[in-house]
Amino acid sequence: MDNIIPEDDPTYDIYLKHGWQPINRIIGLESHENYMVYLPSRLSKRELKEPLLRLIHHLQRKRPTIEMRDNEEMVRQTIAEFKDLHSALLVYFEADLQAGRSTPLMRFMFTRYVTKLIAFHRRIGELLGYTGGESLEQIMLNPAVAAQAVQSYAPRELVNQPSLVCVDNGLAARLPRELMEEPARVIEALPNYRRPRLMAWLAEQNKTPEDTLTIGDLLDLGFDPTRLKEITIDDQPYIFERIQARMIPEIEKKQELLNRLAAEAKGARAYNSKLLTNPPLLAIRNRGNAYVLRRKVPGIHWEEAVEQLQTAPALKAMNDGTKTDRLVTSTVRSALESAGDKLGVASSGLREMMTCFVSWDLENNRPRVVADYSGTFLEAVWLA
Repeated sequence: MDNIIPEDDPTYDIYLKHGWQPINRIIGLESHENYMVYLPSRLSKRELKEPLLRLIHHLQRKRPTIEMRDNEEMVRQTIAEFKDLHSALLVYFEADLQAGRSTPLMRFMFTRYVTKLIAFHRRIGELLGYTGGESLEQIMLNPAVAAQAVQSYAPRELVNQPSLVCVDNGLAARLPRELMEEPARVIEALPNYRRPRLMAWLAEQNKTPEDTLTIGDLLDLGFDPTRLKEITIDDQPYIFERIQARMIPEIEKKQELLNRLAAEAKGARAYNSKLLTNPPLLAIRNRGNAYVLRRKVPGIHWEEAVEQLQTAPALKAMNDGTKTDRLVTSTVRSALESAGDKLGVASSGLREMMTCFVSWDLENNRPRVVADYSGTFLEAVWLA
């Protein structure tokens, strides 16, 4: 058995109590991760080290094939569940859809459904061996649903009182009063963050940033642009990010790490770029979501920077000659390694926890690059 339950989890002992034991106890090695073995009493006195070593060797040779098969099966099952959920929502809201009504609860439920679908679509592309054999395009959103306006927060009947967490520097006192009274409603009405992918899509669709987005628009875009909102506080630009309320403990941990890094990495550089931080300043929990406030930095997410350099017509030709996309990835790798060294955390762990932004001219959609006697490098990289 490949046991994915961590050893410090209380349920890990369930297997030990039922006769399972870590395979390393038998073969005497410490390199076989989570494998456990159950030995019937009649085999307890037999010498099993060599047979088990052969078995492990065989499993390791076949592991990529096993994981590829498991990934394909998982995708098939998940797509089937998405289909079933779509059908269930259509049945639940059948009367409203037939009457042409657009209720907040219906818009909220279908918006949440589509954002989960988009998130799953993004993740399956990273699965080992996934070939796209089971495509999410087979899920056809009901046209009446696709035309509904996006509703990213729960209706009043499902809400609790707003609560503040991660408060820093008295910033909450400087927020507008109406925002503190009804955070979700006011924040969701703010302008969407004008990231390059969104602005390019709006231009293709002959739409403006002020136009209301529909649920179908989210599927067409492949991401949810309403998740990031712009706000000005005391003449300074900030960004509100909508996250799931259950992620608040992760935000608090990230805030602590970034504040530590800011204190220990003053003047630090990554691949010659200034290494900076953009920690959460506060978070507000309301209407089933949490909204995290950060400074708006003159940069974009590093993966979007690479995508723009490789696909945007105005940047692709330049990038073919300068390989700026490689500069971006090298800078991010160096930033994570440097931060990991200072925090005593593996850079692979930080990659899962932190978000990296690289300096970017948002108005003209191009990277901010410095060229001097020491070489060519990005102005800055932020960990957030």
